[in-house]
Amino acid sequence: KVGWQGVSRGSGRGDGGVPRWSWKEPAVDRNGKPGLHPTLWSPFYRKHYFNLINEFTKRYANAEPLVCFFLDFGNSESAYSYNFCGGDKTIFDYSEFEREAFGKYLKSELRWKLKQVNQVFSTDYKSFDEIQVPYCEQTGPFEVYLGFRSWSINQGKAKVEEILRRNAPSKVPDKLPKN
Repeated sequence: KVGWQGVSRGSGRGDGGVPRWSWKEPAVDRNGKPGLHPTLWSPFYRKHYFNLINEFTKRYANAEPLVCFFLDFGNSESAYSYNFCGGDKTIFDYSEFEREAFGKYLKSELRWKLKQVNQVFSTDYKSFDEIQVPYCEQTGPFEVYLGFRSWSINQGKAKVEEILRRNAPSKVPDKLPKN
């Protein structure tokens, strides 16, 4: 029996039916207001979400009626992309977790130097720890940020796929959709 006690109401704007526990470290809007969905880079969220997927897939790996698992990460087509808000580009995650992950992405994934960041962002950052999540009005930096967001979702999906393949390899579709 599945209960809904731990699930949010799903208001249609930033509250996509995610578990209430995931709100412990929420995404933050540009005005500093906490949202009703988690920030995907929250250590709390990641630990508990991936543990939930791990336990769920171990428990149901051999369930006869279950043909296959197909699990996503982070409401990737709703809360994190905000497509359900009509493409409102002012609602993004400006949490400390997002900011820190974005700086690491620029440095480690894109292998940018601070000079390149400062040129593209029209800033004078002294370290990657200072880099902020750009606003949609900052066209060039915001495009880089959108690339980070897609990369973030794909990182989560890859972790989910890794768990599925480890715990229930016979229940994973041969081809999983990509972003």
